[in-house]
Amino acid sequence: MLKGLKDGLFFIKSKINIFKFQIHFKFRSQKLKDVCDEINTIIETKPDYIIKLQGRLGNQMFQYAFSKSLKGNVLFDCSQLETQKFANYELDKFNLNIKTIKTKILSEFEKKYRLKETFGSLIGMELKPPIYLDGYFQNEKYFREYKEELIKEFTTNAKMTDEYLKMAEKIEGSNSVLLNFRVAKDYKKIGWSVNYDYQRKAIEYIKERVQNPEFFVFADDINEVKRSFKTDEKLTFADLGKNNPDKVYLDLELMKKCKHDILTNSSFSFWAGWLNVNPNKIVIAPDPWIQENDGVAPSDWVKIRAEKN
Repeated sequence: MLKGLKDGLFFIKSKINIFKFQIHFKFRSQKLKDVCDEINTIIETKPDYIIKLQGRLGNQMFQYAFSKSLKGNVLFDCSQLETQKFANYELDKFNLNIKTIKTKILSEFEKKYRLKETFGSLIGMELKPPIYLDGYFQNEKYFREYKEELIKEFTTNAKMTDEYLKMAEKIEGSNSVLLNFRVAKDYKKIGWSVNYDYQRKAIEYIKERVQNPEFFVFADDINEVKRSFKTDEKLTFADLGKNNPDKVYLDLELMKKCKHDILTNSSFSFWAGWLNVNPNKIVIAPDPWIQENDGVAPSDWVKIRAEKN
């Protein structure tokens, strides 16, 4: 009986090892196939420029917008996103013609040809390929002349649900003002969170210039804003799409529809104001955005001093 039990355990263990080998081989085979496919993408694209895609949607939009100014073939390296806990490739809900790779096969190229950008440092510089570009490109001077094209391209192909259509109707039928907050712990931790006095001053600025403004609140944490932001103004909280995988794109579509904007200092917020097509819009931005004279907010936006928490 003991021998039978040992034989049975040996048989089960053997089956487990075979299964493990099959899974490992399948994974390795798929990984090898992915690498080969992406090498083919590089060969077909013949890139003059490779841009590291990093951050979340707003940052990736900056990196794509910057690419419009490059005279040559562009490839986007998404391998950085594969290592970030909360970041994924997020440009797929826009109508973009874009070439990407996600496997980390460009390490040596990056080391040799890497050019680092910070807050507009490459503006006016002649870029000669091959170059591996690493930056956030948060300055409209890189891509301002392509605005009409970007407005069309940065329109989501995600479907508006009934709750979004109803909110869009409210926004379009009023003197709507986007009131945007970023209150997540990551911003507070690095000292970028804007003090609420900024939003209160911005509300007063709008009230002096816009008749019967209606304030629509969009935030990364609506409940936190409800708890902690105190004002006598009537606010409409856009707490939509909780289980919708396309929420971020649909929120941006609604934010773009607001006639005026009180932005916070996030890249996502920037695009809501920049893509607003109202010719008479008032766009208010915190000053500084991140650091003094960083150039993120365009010159025609209203800047209101904003202390950081």
